[in-house]
Amino acid sequence: MLSPEQEQEVKRFTAEKAQVRKELRETQRGLNVDIDRLDNTLKVLNIAVAPLIVAVAGGLVLGAAPPPQVAIGAAAADRRRAGRDMNRRRFFQLAVAALVVIAGGWYFAAQRNRVQETAGIALLPKLESDANAITA
Repeated sequence: MLSPEQEQEVKRFTAEKAQVRKELRETQRGLNVDIDRLDNTLKVLNIAVAPLIVAVAGGLVLGAAPPPQVAIGAAAADRRRAGRDMNRRRFFQLAVAALVVIAGGWYFAAQRNRVQETAGIALLPKLESDANAITA
């Protein structure tokens, strides 16, 4: 049997414990929001910005002036290079292809990191019946 003072102290401790747990949950939620924000920022940098930098650099390199050719065989070199020069149409095609790849990467990254709700779902639904069949 507890004295009234002890019962009051137990109630106070229980209330304080509940308050501390509530503050801890709020802190954890805040940290999870920060982690998710950082995760999304890193995904944008890795999935979108890096390929765009590579695409722009490739466009600059391919669109640069061709190296000087020797007079002998210059016509043959021009014929070989005729289909490889960067123009607006080719740059647009590369940009669209880069955006498709970026969108696909973003989609698959989101699918991989998706949180599935499993509360209330049995992990091994037939385990109980199978265990009962073995022990019977």
